[in-house]
Amino acid sequence: MSSSFIRRGGLAAMVGGALWAITPLREPLLGGSFPGDPVFRPYNFVLLVVAVLLAVGLLAFHARYKGGYGRLGTAGVFVIFGGYALLFFGSLPAVAFSSDGPVGFIRAGQDLGFLGALVALIGALLLGIALWRSGAASRLGSLLLIVALPVGLLGVILLSAMGFEDTAGLPWTVLYGGSWLVLGSLLRSQGGEPAERKHSRTVS
Repeated sequence: MSSSFIRRGGLAAMVGGALWAITPLREPLLGGSFPGDPVFRPYNFVLLVVAVLLAVGLLAFHARYKGGYGRLGTAGVFVIFGGYALLFFGSLPAVAFSSDGPVGFIRAGQDLGFLGALVALIGALLLGIALWRSGAASRLGSLLLIVALPVGLLGVILLSAMGFEDTAGLPWTVLYGGSWLVLGSLLRSQGGEPAERKHSRTVS
């Protein structure tokens, strides 16, 4: 992969991470909780874009650091990518069909997208642990990947119990989106040759 792709992938990760971080604000600010709402369709189109941006960022990150985080990190990358695929295909029904389309099919897609987000968080935990152990990338980015699932879910439970159901998803979206803001910024600033090549040159 060229340094240009890695830097552009870093920008994609940053934009995707920022958009992902604020997704729970849709309902309290814009509405759109049901397929018939005018906001629902464009919101799901944004989710499609976010899934693509994060996938591009993930590919760039893997190209840059794949030699530094071993099998656990590689497994995490594949799990995350699978989660993005589920998020993408889960959002398609809401974008493809109008508000008078098959509501059951659209809601099934939403459930698939939610599952995709959970899968991506599990993969992020694996990747974050691998990065933390190896020190291959930013410590802050690695830590945010690790805590996005456990701390994010705890935050969701607490906010829901306090009556903030509309924004209960913010803890995990902010943590996960923040991780890609940090890691994407790292890709933007470093770019260059893949990590494993740089490492081998340093050793020799």
